[in-house]
Amino acid sequence: MTVERQAVEDIVARALEASRADETLLLVESYERALTRFGENEIHQNISEDHLRLTVQAALGKKVGVARGNVNDAADAGHVAEMALAIARVQGEKEDYAGLAEPRDIPAVKGYSEATAGYTADQRADAAGLVIGAAQAAKMKAAGSFRTEAGVLAVANSKGVLVHHPFTEAELVAVAMTDDASGYCEGGGWDVATVDIEALAEDAVRRAELSKNPREVEPGQYDLVVEPYAIDALFSWLAFVVFDTRACQEGRSLLSKRMGEKIMGDNVTVVDDGLSPETVPLPFDFEGVPRQRVTLIDRGVASGLCYDLATAAKEGKKSTGHALPPGMTFGPFPLNMALEAGDSSVEEMIASMERGLYVTRFHYVNGFVEPMQAVFTGMTRDGTFWVEDGEIKYGVKNLRWTESMLRAFSNVKTLGRDRKLVGVADGIRTVAPAVYFKDFTFTGTTEH
Repeated sequence: MTVERQAVEDIVARALEASRADETLLLVESYERALTRFGENEIHQNISEDHLRLTVQAALGKKVGVARGNVNDAADAGHVAEMALAIARVQGEKEDYAGLAEPRDIPAVKGYSEATAGYTADQRADAAGLVIGAAQAAKMKAAGSFRTEAGVLAVANSKGVLVHHPFTEAELVAVAMTDDASGYCEGGGWDVATVDIEALAEDAVRRAELSKNPREVEPGQYDLVVEPYAIDALFSWLAFVVFDTRACQEGRSLLSKRMGEKIMGDNVTVVDDGLSPETVPLPFDFEGVPRQRVTLIDRGVASGLCYDLATAAKEGKKSTGHALPPGMTFGPFPLNMALEAGDSSVEEMIASMERGLYVTRFHYVNGFVEPMQAVFTGMTRDGTFWVEDGEIKYGVKNLRWTESMLRAFSNVKTLGRDRKLVGVADGIRTVAPAVYFKDFTFTGTTEH
């Protein structure tokens, strides 16, 4: 039920007409989402859902109310607007309310694929079949999902802003398993043609094969090579714990007092770029402000933050186009993080390692161990290997790690030359290469 621009304009017009607020902000989300799940080498679920959802933020002075609901037509939009106004009337004043954005030109980005939008249930079944077939050929079991989505996002307000962006997404996530080992793969983007299903399936099977008969490794500090999947797990928490601008302004982030300081290594540069075709682009934020590229870490130096209207006003700055949807009580923070690449391959990183670990991904990560030092903890999963004299020797049982991200990213020996988009479904997308960390701290073992 993806709506066309005229239908969006009708919904916007009806909601604005119904609103008696001093200022009104509207978010229209229309999407068709389909998902095929498989496990034990069989497809067991096929889901398709359509949504047309309207969020209205109504302001009476600095009293702000937010209402959200699914709508079937323009008439329903008026009801949501009335609810938002009723909520605003009973609110206290929101001291940091900074008003609405003025209309501005929005950059053109390409983030819509007809092939993705038209992807069928049969095609998703065929994709799952490729993963299952690769696992069966290796006498393994496969589990995972293949998701496609097409939609439209629109933002409008009572000052005349009306911006509209069609988008698509595709993502395969899968695990190949034996009795004592597993291997992970993930691929996604706005164009389904970029998801190499066969190569991903073969990679998951290869990792599971190498992981068989895992051995124990004692906790300690080890050199560590990680795949982009692991970097995504770290960046998702860095975005929320370190780069949340509201947290910085309230003294809850380590950057509250360290902007302009060197906090990571010379070879670490991190940007947020919602316009990049390497990610799932969105050319404006949820206030209708054009997105800008922000350099967060410049050769190790904390150099920038992402702003919405409220946080920008507090510092006398302009929004960088990073507002979150109305009603959010945190943020803004980066949603399209990218770590600059280096000049090594994963094979070259492993070949240069005397003794250490090679890890496919992290899971069960917690970034609140010590936020002011960015101390995180987590576990390895789905492909953890012992490396000695430049070769992968055997799979190892998963380990728990506890490490300061400041220390870890100050000890980056090399970065991969190839980058991968991961975390498509997570909201915080990461474009990252593989990374070689020196002396990464592992603090515990597991039974598996």
